[in-house]
Amino acid sequence: MDLEEVIASYAPALGKVEEVIRRVEQRAESPAKEILAYLNHRSGKRLRPLLVIMSCSLFGSIPPQAILVAGAAELIHTAALLHDDVVDEASVRRNGPTVNHLWGDKAAVLVGDYLLAEALHLLLDTDRQMIGIMAGVVADMCTGELDQLCSRFNPNQALAAYLKRVEQKTARFFSACCRAGALLGGASASEVEALAAYGLNIGMAFQLVDDLLDLQGEARLLGKATGQDLAAGVLTLPVLYLLDDPHWGSLVQDHLHEPNLLADWAKQSGAIERSWKAARRYALAALGYLDLLPGKNHRTLRAISQFILCRQM
Repeated sequence: MDLEEVIASYAPALGKVEEVIRRVEQRAESPAKEILAYLNHRSGKRLRPLLVIMSCSLFGSIPPQAILVAGAAELIHTAALLHDDVVDEASVRRNGPTVNHLWGDKAAVLVGDYLLAEALHLLLDTDRQMIGIMAGVVADMCTGELDQLCSRFNPNQALAAYLKRVEQKTARFFSACCRAGALLGGASASEVEALAAYGLNIGMAFQLVDDLLDLQGEARLLGKATGQDLAAGVLTLPVLYLLDDPHWGSLVQDHLHEPNLLADWAKQSGAIERSWKAARRYALAALGYLDLLPGKNHRTLRAISQFILCRQM
């Protein structure tokens, strides 16, 4: 079962999520309206809303609150991308110019802020627990990004610190989407925790793969320029493995500003393959948590884990 089949199996609910997102665009005033239209025209896979819907549907019908939370999750994700592109000075995303490239940094930041406010409006029609979950997501992402910003070109950072950043920037968002969906579906406490742990682990795998694709992916398939992490001094798992290697470590420290060379060395040293193995371990761990949900049809959740390991964009 591939991702397109998974998406198709939830088409009615995801269609309602799209309606929520479109309404946010329609009620915006210019120039925010034009920028939101541009973003919606170039939308991604809607993976975070999908996780909300999938987790909720395991336990029965999908209530209106789940649609709103799924929509809010996508707005938060889009806001984070807008802000990230400003911080990273990125000019290309999803095979097209970024908002900051077309409209400038200030407009990109303000539209990101606007989307966060709209996400809050959606969450106000759910309950306090959902607001708390998604507020935690935003706080975690900001904390992780700030830590990453302060760790650029630092060869002495610990592997544990990198993994914590991955958890804060990405994995806790995936976990929150699964947790929210399970709660809204009426899951038991143990079922909620199992799905939250599933989400955390696929989120870890997702970000590790994303970091790997930045090193060895094709820009055409990724929809954005490659090598951006290293160029910005963001030392991802393959480089940290290199730095920890007695043979490569001291050599790498002298060439942190040469991303192409570091990418070649990561491949030669086996650091790339070690990183893929780490991503696979997280994906397999995620599947293990699904085994704690006996009697539930989690075929689509298993397919998401496979998609993450095989994805190109």
